[in-house]
Amino acid sequence: YMGSVSPDGRFLAHVFWGKGDLAIRDLATGEERLLTHEAGDGFAMSPLFSKDGKRIAFGWWNSGHTHDLFIVDVDDPKPRRLYRREGEHVSPAGWLSDEILVFNRMRFETRIGQVCTLDVSDGTIQELKTFRSREWPNLSCSSDGRSIAYDFPKEADNEKRDITLLEIRGGTELPLVKHPADDRVLGWAPGRTELLFISDRSGTWDLWALPMTGGKPSGPEKLVYTGIGEFSLVGFARNGDCFVGFARRVYNTFVATFDPETGGIDERSPRTILGSPWNVGWSPDGRFLTYGRIIEELNTGEKRRFAENLNFSHPVRWSPDGNTILVIGRDKDKI
Repeated sequence: YMGSVSPDGRFLAHVFWGKGDLAIRDLATGEERLLTHEAGDGFAMSPLFSKDGKRIAFGWWNSGHTHDLFIVDVDDPKPRRLYRREGEHVSPAGWLSDEILVFNRMRFETRIGQVCTLDVSDGTIQELKTFRSREWPNLSCSSDGRSIAYDFPKEADNEKRDITLLEIRGGTELPLVKHPADDRVLGWAPGRTELLFISDRSGTWDLWALPMTGGKPSGPEKLVYTGIGEFSLVGFARNGDCFVGFARRVYNTFVATFDPETGGIDERSPRTILGSPWNVGWSPDGRFLTYGRIIEELNTGEKRRFAENLNFSHPVRWSPDGNTILVIGRDKDKI
């Protein structure tokens, strides 16, 4: 789902992960067509159809923390590089018009990110907004090309987001959605004036709409659909069809009695570990169990957290004496 749908709803631009090239899929026939043949030196990222559906902007991953920004004609696929700077990550984010592309860029070393526009005809770049974070905002361009709506965490240590409107000319910002919950931009549906967003304010991810007139809110937020889930927007077709993508990984983990002589597991009375942990590990003496960031003493049920300063997903490993655990991860303050 890391791609975009063409304005007529016929094609999906996506990464062909068999090779890593940029491809388009005919959603009616399932036919695939590669638009690049360069995947031996990296892979495509975040393809985005232009408003007229004739071109696709996309990122290209290279080793050494440097991404390129390319554009390609759908009917004459000869990729043209638009932007490259050593040590920068870049990604297309939206189109204000068929010539003006909005893209995100970030300096890997400084953790400073920016939202910029790029004129694909002459390469002119305009800086719109700077963020001192490696987080990129979700954003959507208004139908008239005069502004963008973006979401961003309220605070550096808070993942919950508010939504702001940024005018392209002048850089004026207007708060659109301010709420203690997490609110994330979807965008403007064709032919409608409401800005769509998802929010978890009710305890589930729901779809909401904010009426807009003349670039400003013109009414209260309205609940549209409950329990829609946390998903990514793949795009709107001109007829209003909304394409979305999502991925869900749910694991069930149980602790049960094991008979070492027969190899059998007693499944009649297993104990469930809450959540969806998959990286479960035993201490050598069998007293403790690790899962996620939790160490649990099995006899007492006492739990304590560890390594909260790290981002990690690999299973932990216990030392033979049970006094130390090994964790592979990255410092949250440095990545």
